[in-house]
Amino acid sequence: MRITVITLFTALSFAGVLYAQSSDLQRADALDTAGSYESAQNLLLRVLPSAATPAERADIYVRLSRESLNIADREHDTGKSKEQVLAIYDHGVAYADKAIAADPTNPEGYFWKSGNIGRIGLLKGVMVSLDSVPTIKELLTKTIELNNNHAKAFYALGQMYAKLPGWPISFGSIEHAVSLARKAVDLQERDIRAGLYPEMDYGFYLELARYLHQRNWDAKKRAHEQPNEKKKFNETRDLIERSFYYEGTVAIPAESDRQEANALLERTIRMINQKASPTDRDLRTLRDAKKNLADWS
Repeated sequence: MRITVITLFTALSFAGVLYAQSSDLQRADALDTAGSYESAQNLLLRVLPSAATPAERADIYVRLSRESLNIADREHDTGKSKEQVLAIYDHGVAYADKAIAADPTNPEGYFWKSGNIGRIGLLKGVMVSLDSVPTIKELLTKTIELNNNHAKAFYALGQMYAKLPGWPISFGSIEHAVSLARKAVDLQERDIRAGLYPEMDYGFYLELARYLHQRNWDAKKRAHEQPNEKKKFNETRDLIERSFYYEGTVAIPAESDRQEANALLERTIRMINQKASPTDRDLRTLRDAKKNLADWS
């Protein structure tokens, strides 16, 4: 009887530790959403020693990598020195490496490592940024292999294809960027409906609008290319390459790229203005959406 009581007490205590840690991770996510990155980081560092399994440690390390990226972004925006900001991104890479080592099946480690490496490349200059592209692409590909519906990974791939030069310098393609961004938007909206994320990242709409404005197809060309893209989608087996033609599988408005881009920006501005408590990320997106809309008028 004594053994049974002790065993039961141990099981209940262990369950309590797991519950407390899960609650702490939810609190850290809420702090991140609110823009309290340092508070989220401090909470995660406090809870790290209590992680009972490699998978639990990985969950904490991926969030620490995320907070490093967000803190470094903010420090860069406020004018901190290049060396200070780079050091924070380096911490983000190190945290991601620890997450991958702890649980190689967790896609978030690869995703946040790609984000921190990308920021380092951009901060160090164009040539370093181009040198880091193969590594970033490999990390995002691994992310998607582990989670075929990773909205943020498709979003990041869209940014890469939009910003890189095309052949023969690199593999950039604004056409691929549009399709990748459409897929990212659709996946994020599905995740929100499923309750997987509490907040919409309106930057997804902003980026899709920018790519559409850059591509600049008229309504006739959009309609003409739809069946061609659908055919390529159906003929392609690789998941990421199929996503280059995702636009061919969805209904798009019967208007030009730039008309849709303007409508997306207007919708984004309206949705953020309707929020009672917009986050720092929301306000940055709002500022950029208003600027783009003014510049395009």
